[in-house]
Amino acid sequence: MTGTYYRLIALFFMCAISNHLLAQAKLSTHSKGIMGTKFTILLPDDPRNDSIADIAFAEVERINEIFSTYIPSSEVTHINSTTNWVRVSKDLRDLIKVSEQLNMYTEGAFDIKIGQAINFWQISKKETSLPDVQLINQALSKRRKIFRFGKFVKTNQNTILNFGGIAKGYAVDKAFLKLKEMGYDTLLVDGGGDIRMGEPPFGREGWRIMVLNEPDKMLILKNCAIATSGYDYQNFRIGDIVYSHILDPRTFLSIKLKRGVSIIADDCTTADALATAFSVNPLLEKTRNIYQFKVRIKDDGEYVLKEF
Repeated sequence: MTGTYYRLIALFFMCAISNHLLAQAKLSTHSKGIMGTKFTILLPDDPRNDSIADIAFAEVERINEIFSTYIPSSEVTHINSTTNWVRVSKDLRDLIKVSEQLNMYTEGAFDIKIGQAINFWQISKKETSLPDVQLINQALSKRRKIFRFGKFVKTNQNTILNFGGIAKGYAVDKAFLKLKEMGYDTLLVDGGGDIRMGEPPFGREGWRIMVLNEPDKMLILKNCAIATSGYDYQNFRIGDIVYSHILDPRTFLSIKLKRGVSIIADDCTTADALATAFSVNPLLEKTRNIYQFKVRIKDDGEYVLKEF
């Protein structure tokens, strides 16, 4: 899953860009560590911005309290601890619905029901040994299921939920929309590399975004979201093999291909999830019938641009 990794940098954040440029652009920068990463907000310069940014950060913290698997009191932790019906928030119900649709339309390349496999691999990374193949095969043979009824959700005993590939993008969207509700049109929200932006600063064609695995590539974007995932952003070594942090939900195995994916979409929730899905399977052209996006895929140094 994409998780909490730095994958994109808005050019304004880079050390090479001087404070003078920020002043020229008349932007203020506000940052806070949340969800295991750094959230940064850019707004038109105004004395009230610190308090405005705090409202957006509070929205991100609220989302984290719902979806984190590290917070004992979170809704996801509660669901994962029982097979009984659990009354949950609208945010959780909505994101389960979106995630299950993505699971269907990506042919299983995106799946929030693989928490068990993620736990296997987290142990393996600590012990620097591969997961037990027998355990993986046993887990794969069991049906994983989410049940929904009104405001209630439950899973079966084989299912552990993990929203690591979508929750951060969702949190970026919620913070962005909160700022929009307060009247901001020129803004950018960066959640550790999952970025959503509105109108660019006055006099500029768009926000200047650099994709980290393409240092010579500068994107000029506005009123959209971008997320990048893959081997370049988080990997680990076991023996002589380097693995990506992303798991294939269909096999429970970590991806070994040196693949990087960037997705541009209307919202960060979709961009975040599709970046994970295309990291697993770059041949998901059927998704163009459902989602509007652009995808750029790097396989062993070669790039292919697909616009759906």
